[in-house]
Amino acid sequence: MVAADALAIIAGVVLGRHLPENAIRFGASALFFGFGAWMLGAGIAPDAPAVGPISGGVTLVVTALAMYLFTRRTRKADTTEPAHNASV
Repeated sequence: MVAADALAIIAGVVLGRHLPENAIRFGASALFFGFGAWMLGAGIAPDAPAVGPISGGVTLVVTALAMYLFTRRTRKADTTEPAHNASV
């Protein structure tokens, strides 16, 4: 467990140097929702082994797509410039 924690810390430091903070934040939240849905699906239907991974995968994809669309929309809104008043 200590080795896994050390590996995660090293990976976080390396990725933190190369990725923007928002990408890390959105990726972590998508993984959190995906694994949460996986555990919920496995808990609701313990006799069906495919329910957990399928629900986790679908949630991960939907969350990642929603975040991509949200950031794309906000990025597009930030790049538009307001009309200037030419009455000077």
